[in-house]
Amino acid sequence: MAATKKNRTAHGARTARKTAAAHKTPPPKEPSRSSASIASAPAEPLSSLPSPSSPSSPNVPLPLPSDAPRRRFSFSRLFRRDRATASGKKPAEKPVEKPVEKPVIRPVEKNGTAPESPEDTKSGKKAGDSSPTAKPDPKALAEHSKEAERRKAADDAALERTRRMLKRRERQRKRKELHSAQHRKRMLVSLLLKAGYTADPDDVKRVVFYIAFAVTALFTLSTLILAALAGKSATGLLLFYFGVWTAVFAFLYLFTWMVIYVYLDIRIYRRTKELEEVLPDFLQLASANISAGMPIDRALWFAVRPNFGVLAKEIEEVAKETLAGEELSESLTRFTERYDSLILRRSVSILLEGMAAGGEIAELLSKIALDIQETKILKKEMSANVATYAIFITFASIVMAPLLFALATTLLTIIVKITGSLNLGGASNGFLKLNIKTSAQMVTNFRWFSVMMLSVSAIMSASIVSVIRKGNVKDGIRNLPIFLVVSLTIYFLAAAALAATLGSLA
Repeated sequence: MAATKKNRTAHGARTARKTAAAHKTPPPKEPSRSSASIASAPAEPLSSLPSPSSPSSPNVPLPLPSDAPRRRFSFSRLFRRDRATASGKKPAEKPVEKPVEKPVIRPVEKNGTAPESPEDTKSGKKAGDSSPTAKPDPKALAEHSKEAERRKAADDAALERTRRMLKRRERQRKRKELHSAQHRKRMLVSLLLKAGYTADPDDVKRVVFYIAFAVTALFTLSTLILAALAGKSATGLLLFYFGVWTAVFAFLYLFTWMVIYVYLDIRIYRRTKELEEVLPDFLQLASANISAGMPIDRALWFAVRPNFGVLAKEIEEVAKETLAGEELSESLTRFTERYDSLILRRSVSILLEGMAAGGEIAELLSKIALDIQETKILKKEMSANVATYAIFITFASIVMAPLLFALATTLLTIIVKITGSLNLGGASNGFLKLNIKTSAQMVTNFRWFSVMMLSVSAIMSASIVSVIRKGNVKDGIRNLPIFLVVSLTIYFLAAAALAATLGSLA
C-alpha cells in the first residue's frame, strides 16, 4: 500500500509538471459561447476519457473538453477522488438544474378564442376554459349562498350586540361622571366664570357649610334657652337636637346651594343680555376702523366705548392677551366661553372663518351687526303681536282673582254668623240628617288658603307673561314681587270693603 501511494504521488507530480508546460502555449481562440449554451451542452462520460494509469498513454496529459470551464489544479481534489475510487464510493455529483420551460404562445383565431391543443382534445377540455368543471352544481351553490347569508346575519347580530353594549357603557360612564365630585366642581367653575367671578369652588363650598352651620347653631341656642326657661327634660331635648342637626342642617345646606345657583343663573342671564344689547354697535365701529386701514386687533381695541359695560372689559382682556403674544383667535374663543350667548358665539365663529379665508372683514362685521339688529326687531314685533294675551293674564291674576277670593271670604264670614245664631240641633227630615257646625276657625283657614292660592297665581302669571313677551322666564323675575304685592293688596282691600258693605246682612 505504501509503494502504491508513492507511485501515485510521483505520477501526479509528473502529470502536473507536463500539464503546466502544455499550458504555456496559448490555445487557439474559440468563438465565445453563452452560459446558457454551456449549461445546455451534453456532458461527456468519464469512460470516454483515457485513464491516468493506462499503459497506452503513460506520459500524455489528460485532454480537457473544448467547452469545459478552466479551473485551477488541486492535489487535495485529486487525492479525494483517488481515495473514493479505492474505497469503492462514487464521488458526489452536483445536482443538474432543469431548464426552465418557456410558455407556449398559441395563436388567436378570428372569434377571439385560442385553438384547441392536442392535450385539450384528449382530456375533453375546451379551449379558453380555465375552470376544472364546465357546469357547477346548483345545489352546492344554493347551500353556499345560504351559509354565507347565515354567517352575515350572525356577524350583523354580533355587531349590533357590541354596539348596544358600548352605548350602555357610555351611558353608565356619563351617569357616573354626572354624579361625580369632579363634574360638580367643573360645573361650579363654569357658572362662576360666566357670572363674572373668579372665586375658588372650594372656598364657595366652605362658605356654604359655614352659613348652614351658623344658622343651625343659632336655632339650637335659641331653642335651648327657651327649653331651659320652660323646664323641659334633657332626654327630649337630646332627641330634638339630634333631629335638628340632621334634618335642619341638611335642609339649610341644600337650600343655600339652591339660592347660590339661582343667583348665578340670573346674573349670567343679565350679563348676556347686557352684552347682546351693545354688540351690534361694537361691530359697526370695528367695521369702520377696519375700513380705515387698521388691523383687526387694533380695530377691536379702538371700537370700545365706556357705555359698553361688560363688553368693554372683555375686549380689554382680549387686547391684553393679544399684546402678550397670544393668537387673536384663541383669545376670542375664550371670550365666547365666558358667556352663554348664542349670538356672540355665532358672530365670533363667522369672524374667525372670514379671517381664515382672507375675506373682507369690514363688510363681514357690518353684515353681522345688521343681522343682529334685524333679529331684535323681529322679536319686538312678535312681542307686540301677543301683547293682548299678556294683558289678559295679568288682569285675571292680579285683579279678578283677588276680588273673587275676597268675595268668597266675605260670604263665608256672613254664613258663619248666620249659622251661629241658629240652633238647628241636628235637624232631620226622614232619612236626611242635617248637621251644620261652623266656627270662626273656618274663616281663618279659608283666608290663609286664599293668600296661598293668590301667591301661586301671581308667580305663575308673572312667569307666563315673561315667556310671552321676552321668550324667557328669567326676564320675569323682576315682575314677581310686583305681581305678588299687587295681588295680595287688592285681596285684603276688597275683603275689607266687602265686609263693611255686606256686614249688615248678618
